[in-house]
This record gives sequence, C-alpha cells and structure tokens, in this order.
Amino acid sequence: MRKTVLLTLLLLAPACTGGKRDEGLPPLRSHVYRYTAWAEDGKTEVARGWMHLDKTKGGVVGEWWLQPVGDPYPIGPQRGQGRLTGELRDGHLVMELQPDRRDDNVVLVETGEGKNLSGTWEWSGFAGVQGRGTWRAIRD
Repeated sequence: MRKTVLLTLLLLAPACTGGKRDEGLPPLRSHVYRYTAWAEDGKTEVARGWMHLDKTKGGVVGEWWLQPVGDPYPIGPQRGQGRLTGELRDGHLVMELQPDRRDDNVVLVETGEGKNLSGTWEWSGFAGVQGRGTWRAIRD
C-alpha cells in the first residue's frame, strides 16, 4: 500500500506543477544560457559551459556548469559546477559564482541589454583581483 501511494504521488507531481518552478515564471527551459568567457584581451576564450537562471524579487538564483578552455589562464573557480546568486546593483545584474565565499569568488557584472547577457568578470581573493575578462551568455 505504501509503495502504491508513493508511486501515485511521484506520477502526479509533474502534472501539478505544469512544468513551471514558480508561479509567474516561464517554463524552465527559457532560462538556460550558453556561457563563454574571454581573457582580459577580449579574444582568448578561457571558459565555456551553461548556466540556468531563475528570477527572484530583485535578482536571480541558479546553477552553473563550466569548464576551462585551452591554457589555464587565471580564471579562478570558473570550472566544475555550483550554485549562483545575483542581484540588481545600480541597474546592472551582479552574479556571484561562489556566493558563500569572500575569497576565491568570481563575480559577473552584466552590462548588456536584451534577452542575452554579457559583461565583465573578476576572480578575486583576499590578495585582490587575480584575473578578469569579459563574458557572454546566450539564451537557448
């Protein structure tokens, strides 16, 4: 009996959500972005992957999966996977790839407009800025 109830709940749960995470948000897929980062010269690609963003009041939350490209330019923790948070500051979306850290964190500052995102990134630690460059995230 217990297995039947659990199976019924698992089968009905997706139908109850309507494919949405939160009331008022578009379907989950519309918030997936292909991410590319470049070195400070703006030409050398240093990382690529994807990020998934959900709107919140005043910002975003999400997850990311990134991998370095080519020679290991100082990109900091733009590798592997994790959770991010972001908020609006002075009209720009500012996202932190390691929101729980003050040391060894990458901060993305969005400066573009439209459905795609772009801007600058900085990898910072207690010693200061260790690396920086530009980035673009194209919505799938």
